[in-house]
Amino acid sequence: MNNMELIPFGKYKGQPLEAIKHDKQYLDWLSTQDWFREKYANVYQQIIVNNFTEPADTPEHNKMQAKFLNEDYSLNILVSKERINDLNIEFIRSEFETKEGWDVNVVLDYDYVSQVCKPHSYEIIEGKTEITRRTARYDIEIKPVIGDDWPSILRDLKHRKTSGQRVIIYANYSGVGCPEHEMVKIFETSNYRVVKV
Repeated sequence: MNNMELIPFGKYKGQPLEAIKHDKQYLDWLSTQDWFREKYANVYQQIIVNNFTEPADTPEHNKMQAKFLNEDYSLNILVSKERINDLNIEFIRSEFETKEGWDVNVVLDYDYVSQVCKPHSYEIIEGKTEITRRTARYDIEIKPVIGDDWPSILRDLKHRKTSGQRVIIYANYSGVGCPEHEMVKIFETSNYRVVKV
């Protein structure tokens, strides 16, 4: 982190970024401000996303991200094998480093099977179905390691725009403040799917 960078706004204007490190209330408030994230993206990245540490993009992160170039890997990480065949799921594309801040966005097409109703009625016609093609999008955040910084990760993700299902993929958990299964449950209650690889 650039310790010489000065805060360009607000009550800490002109002071080093480190000056607000211990003002949790101010940091929590800043993390909810769209203008801050948009106008001061570099400062936002350093103090909110990276939590005053060096950037999280490591060789391990890049290796995990590059796996999404492989269509089979993308399908198998996001969808159960049974559903891939049952729904005729097809990989469409992966987009990396989206403008919304996601590491990867994966797009899949699949067969959506619905039952057919009688005209002008909600009464289902027994045994008659209709198949239409639909699209599923997955916004993916990759973390080689999640530790006790998981609340900062969650705060950051909650403010990102999403175009589909939100997925967090991680390899290891190093937190001591709460057990791994509780961290996973907290993300899941906020509508994030969590996948350990």
